[in-house]
Amino acid sequence: MANPRETKKEQRPRAATRRPDRSRKGSRPGRRGRHTAVKQETFTWPFARRNLIVFVAALVVILLGYVFLSIGPYDSFWSLTAGPVLLVIGYLFLLPAAILVRGKPERAG
Repeated sequence: MANPRETKKEQRPRAATRRPDRSRKGSRPGRRGRHTAVKQETFTWPFARRNLIVFVAALVVILLGYVFLSIGPYDSFWSLTAGPVLLVIGYLFLLPAAILVRGKPERAG
């Protein structure tokens, strides 16, 4: 006895599927017109030397803040006052300054 699903498949005529004609140049979907040469852009670092100096200073201040937090007893001046102050200065002032500081504009000609 034949499977009923197979008989239904056999009875249905197959729809003719039309494949897109890809023999012509540029007939692929999404391509329009001729290819033009893509200009290769060179990468330029958005930060100047001044930014990097401030960034390194921020990292040093933050590192010193963590070192001061770990020095001596928990109720000493270094771990209660100096460490947190250095961390606040490093995170809230120096790191944003390293990102936002702009160099002097170059004079044209």
